[in-house]
Order: sequence, then C-alpha cells, then structure tokens
Amino acid sequence: MDMDDDWHDAIEEEGDFHQFLDYKSLALKANTIYRICFAYNYDWGLFEYWVVVKVVDAETAAKIASTTTPAPNLDTASTWARDGIQEAFAKGFVPEEIQDNYKNVITRAEFCRMAVKWVEYETGKDIDAILSEQGKTRDPNAFADTSDPDILAAFALGITSGTGNNQFTPDGEFSREQAATMIRNTCKAAGLDISNVTGAGFADINTASSWATDGINFVGNNGIMQGTGNGNFSPKATYTREQSIVTFNNM
Repeated sequence: MDMDDDWHDAIEEEGDFHQFLDYKSLALKANTIYRICFAYNYDWGLFEYWVVVKVVDAETAAKIASTTTPAPNLDTASTWARDGIQEAFAKGFVPEEIQDNYKNVITRAEFCRMAVKWVEYETGKDIDAILSEQGKTRDPNAFADTSDPDILAAFALGITSGTGNNQFTPDGEFSREQAATMIRNTCKAAGLDISNVTGAGFADINTASSWATDGINFVGNNGIMQGTGNGNFSPKATYTREQSIVTFNNM
C-alpha cells in the first residue's frame, strides 16, 4: 500500500465537520479546540483515529512551556528572580551563555546578545530580516575588540554604542543606567513607542549620566525596571544576569 495515496484527514471545529481538508494549510484560530481525524485505507477496510488538540497563541504557549520545561540552573538564581527567569527561558530569548550563575554581573556583550534575541522574539523576525527592513547593515570595522555579529547588529540598530577609541569592551561590567538606556533603544529597534520620558521621580536622578536620564525615566514610567529603595535608582550600580533577564521579561 502506498501511504501517500491513501492518507486522508478531516478536522472538526466547534462541531462543524469538514471532510478531507488539508489541515496543514488551514488558518487555525488561536485558543480553539479542534478534533483531527486521521484515516488510512487498508486492504481490509478503513482505519481511523481522532486526536484532540488546542491551538494557542504565542503568549499562552510560553506559559505552558514555562510549566513543563525547567530553565537550567535555577538554583543559582535568587528566589525572587526564578519565576521571571522561567518565563523568559520559555519565551526563548535568554542566551545559553547566561543560563547559569544568574547572580553574576552581566557583561556588555551578554546584555547585547539578549537584546538582539528579545527583538527577534518581540517582532517574530530574525535579526537579519530586521536589519534589512530598516536599511541597516553590520559594520565589520565598527569595533577593534569584537566582531560578534549580535553586537554589530545591536550597534547598527542603535541599541548600543562603544566605549570610545573604537572599543566596545565586550567583557566590561554593566551598570543600571547603561541597562536603562539600552532597554529604551531596544524597544525603539522593535518598533515600540519610547516617548514617555517624563520624570519618573527617582530621588538620585541627578547622579545619572546626562545621556542616561531619558532611559531611566522610560524604564521607570513603564514599570520595566524598579528602583533600589528609598526612592533611588542607583544609576552607577552594576546589573546582574538575573536582573537583566527579568527586565527583558517585563517588557
């Protein structure tokens, strides 16, 4: 028997039965339950069986995955961060290199790579397609100390800049004000509104670098980053892997 010639299927949506449809080409609805029938014509007669499935949207799928696929090495994360890390891992934008030692200070390169993966997650497009749509290209000569494609893509999209003298300093530690600035730039690269930069009320905003104030106000106003207590933001304090992952998950 040639299986290809004798394969049939049917699909039932909410009680309406449709015979011999090509279910692979159907425009299935999110959050809808379907019954799918698979039937085979054997020499001795017709054999069929039914499968019940539910089609879900991407957000629901991530929540389901977060309850079934544990994020690696969660025992190395702070208790408060574990749920956010789990959700972010399920969404697929946490680079493998930072799926451990979550309390470590994140490096500039690690944050950049996660920013790029988050933009891909948010837009549903790979970074090369996004670069092409925006008329941007990677400049291989942008930095003397790195040729990392994600860093170059982030630079092309305006997510990040260098540290001076043609350097990026990929292993440099990352501060809270740098994180806030890059988060705002990342949202812009993904096509989101970044205009809300009115004062977020942090008492120590005057200690931030001038280039960082808009980013700090943006993440504060939008609930993306929280303060550090007593009304402060602590712009110069370092930022950890777990804080960064939870921040991207809040976006």
